Amino acid sequence: MFARWTNGLYYRGFVTSVSSTTVGVKYDDGDTITLPKHDLEAVILDALVCYTDVHVGQRVIGFWPGQTRYYPGTVESKVHTGSVECFQNQVYNVAFDDGDKRKENFYQIRLVP
Repeated sequence: MFARWTNGLYYRGFVTSVSSTTVGVKYDDGDTITLPKHDLEAVILDALVCYTDVHVGQRVIGFWPGQTRYYPGTVESKVHTGSVECFQNQVYNVAFDDGDKRKENFYQIRLVP
């Protein structure tokens, strides 16, 4: 899964504890954080996305080359390839919250709930 750090970016980690109000996370680098359970965008499942499940305007986190963190953004458009395959490359045009834009593959984005 991916969890939001204090800088607003997402890093890979594991859930270590759950209470009625919080989720404990240990990141791959060893850092830990406790996130509020009511914040549905704090923890994102590490699940590959199918082409038909991604829509224009949808919130995602996306990969940026050379970085270990994922950045929040919005799908601006999808390339229509005519294919019915679930997993497609270079089809999601993502506008990141920091102003950068990038064409992402199916394995480079995760859906924000």
